[in-house]
Amino acid sequence: MASEDSKKLAGEVDSDEVEVISVTKKSNTVEEANEGPAKDLVKSQIDLYKDALAYEEAEVAQRKADADQQHFLQTNEAVEEQRVKAMMLILNMRKLSRTQKVRVRLAREEALDARQSVDGVTLQLQGLLYEVLHLQKEAQRCLLAHTADKDVDLLPVEQFYEEAPPSISRPDVTRSDPHQQRLARLHWELEQRRGQTSLGEQLSSELHSVQVNISELNTKLAAIRPCINDVLQSTIPLQEALGLPLTAMRKQQEAAQLLPMPLYTLWMQCSAYSEAGDPLVCSMIRGDTDAAAKLQQQQHEEQHKTSAAAAAAEATEAAPGDADSDNDPEDSNDVSSHKSRDRSERSGRGKTHVPSSNSSSSNAAAVDPMQSSNSSSSNAAAVDPMQQMLELHPLHVEVTVSTPDGSSVVIQFHYAMQLRLVTTRTFVLAKTLPPVPGAVVYTDVLTGPDFLDELFPGDGGVVSPNPATIHQLRRLQPHSAFLHHPALIPPQLGRAYKWAQQLAGLAFPALQQEETRALKDGLVTVAEEIAHEGGTEVSSERVHVTLSALRRRLKARLVLQQHLLSLQSANSTSALFPGKVSCELVSWRPVSWQDYNALSATAALRDAGLAVATSFFFRALYQRRHVEMSAYVCVSADYPNTVPLFALDLKWGDQPCPHAHVQQLEAEVNVHWSDLLVGGTDKAHILPLMLYRLAMCLDVYTEAVSSRLNPSDAAGPLPDDSMHFHKEKIFFRSARGPDRAFPLKYLPKLRVFAQR
Repeated sequence: MASEDSKKLAGEVDSDEVEVISVTKKSNTVEEANEGPAKDLVKSQIDLYKDALAYEEAEVAQRKADADQQHFLQTNEAVEEQRVKAMMLILNMRKLSRTQKVRVRLAREEALDARQSVDGVTLQLQGLLYEVLHLQKEAQRCLLAHTADKDVDLLPVEQFYEEAPPSISRPDVTRSDPHQQRLARLHWELEQRRGQTSLGEQLSSELHSVQVNISELNTKLAAIRPCINDVLQSTIPLQEALGLPLTAMRKQQEAAQLLPMPLYTLWMQCSAYSEAGDPLVCSMIRGDTDAAAKLQQQQHEEQHKTSAAAAAAEATEAAPGDADSDNDPEDSNDVSSHKSRDRSERSGRGKTHVPSSNSSSSNAAAVDPMQSSNSSSSNAAAVDPMQQMLELHPLHVEVTVSTPDGSSVVIQFHYAMQLRLVTTRTFVLAKTLPPVPGAVVYTDVLTGPDFLDELFPGDGGVVSPNPATIHQLRRLQPHSAFLHHPALIPPQLGRAYKWAQQLAGLAFPALQQEETRALKDGLVTVAEEIAHEGGTEVSSERVHVTLSALRRRLKARLVLQQHLLSLQSANSTSALFPGKVSCELVSWRPVSWQDYNALSATAALRDAGLAVATSFFFRALYQRRHVEMSAYVCVSADYPNTVPLFALDLKWGDQPCPHAHVQQLEAEVNVHWSDLLVGGTDKAHILPLMLYRLAMCLDVYTEAVSSRLNPSDAAGPLPDDSMHFHKEKIFFRSARGPDRAFPLKYLPKLRVFAQR
């Protein structure tokens, strides 16, 4: 044993030496192969291996072989003992593992048996619960079971004993026996129903005879109607001679039945106002009555279809939908039908029932809903959606407001059926204007589509008062040009004024609180002015205020037109400006909004919001020798309630005048215009008066500047005496104050000009 161990030890030592020798050879080979920068590193590693080998050789030389052998044998004995102990422990572990597996198998078998017993008990419990539920349903069905007599709505007991004869009621027997009492009540109910059946048959026969009589009378009336029409047609000349338009009134009444409700309300209010106290207001219904009748018939048919569909939907929702229920739905339906029928018969006792003539039409309308929906969808596809949205009613109301001199304004009120608002179109008929040589008969102040703009403050008519309009139009044309404004009305519809909606009885929420307040303030102002003027009181103050405002607008525009035509055709200022006026009105012509907007002189008015696109713009050219003044006049649509505004461009020769001088002239004519209305002067003549004041101010300005500056003054705009103006107006000082104000205010008592 020792020899074998020694041999093993010797073999191990030889193998170590072989490994060390091989490592040495490899290190030598590596040392020879690796030359360069890594040579020192490899050499250090080889030295380390050599030192280890030398240490091991020294250790072998020092140790004794016998001692090492003895130590080896002892170590083997200890290892053997430990191996035996490890084997015993492994056997114990295997025994314990087998025991644990047996115990787990037994526990699983016990758990399976217990689970099977629990499942059996659970299944038995579910079966018992189902039986309990079934028995409960059966018991509930037995409790709810009823016979046919329970569906009959019988008379109350006290009423039964009062109305039934003693042979049927038998009070001595039935009061003490509920069953006999029930039988007696049913017997009396049967007798009553037999009597009602006979009464119904009798009434049906009478109804048939009445219907036959009515049909004969209708035939006679149909034969008489042509004769009556001939008689009415022959009386038309007599009606015209006596001033009795009975035929026209009858036609208007027939056409009024075809109007939509807003236009009908407007027509009734205007007609009532005309009959009440203003014969100069005339309201007429015009349009295609045949198309209106066809449209009304279509609307009635659609309403019938809608009501039939709603009734069908309600019936579907009311039907029971629980198919898994044990209760029979047919029985419940029969019960409800019996109850409803009995209640209706009970409520109709003693009353005759006449079938409605609309029942047949409603049934016919609900026969084939698919066919109607297909036809409507094909028609909608053939019509442009935008055109259908902007469609107007075939009939419209035409209101004519006249003045005593014969002029009139004609307003056509149309109703947009889809947009649900009233639009207007306006025409002016002026018959009493004096002829003006070289002038046009009509100007933009009468022929423009904005004739009624700003009739009340904040009401331009281009914005829809209905908040739903913008959503309807954007849904059809989201990128349309006229939808840039939040609720712009398409031009082909006309103008949708708020006062027109009020006359038609349409109430919409105000788009802005400020506009509503301004409109109310305007109505109060106009009402106060009309109260001062006097007039016949009528039932509707709104109609009175609106129509009076229309007449006032017509008068103001006619006066303005006369002034404009006079200015346009005037060859000199002698007729326009009485007194000694040195400057002349060279020209007067209209200006477009684009040209007015491009002028630098009008920037202040435009920035302040005083000049808007709905106003009228003109250019008045004044000239006094080498001084030229262009006055750009902005006439509001609400003239003369809003006075005109002037923007000036003043040039002295080729040089523009100082801006401070121009501001003084503008302030004199724009701010102090109330000085021109002294002595009861009509405000309708404010425009020519302001033009006259501007001419006088130009004269005073040129003379004051000439008196202030000398020809030798280098800072002044006067280079020589030829451009000097002689003093013709009376004023004491040419300038006063730090701002060097000119004497532009005229004092009529002293007949002099002075500073303000």
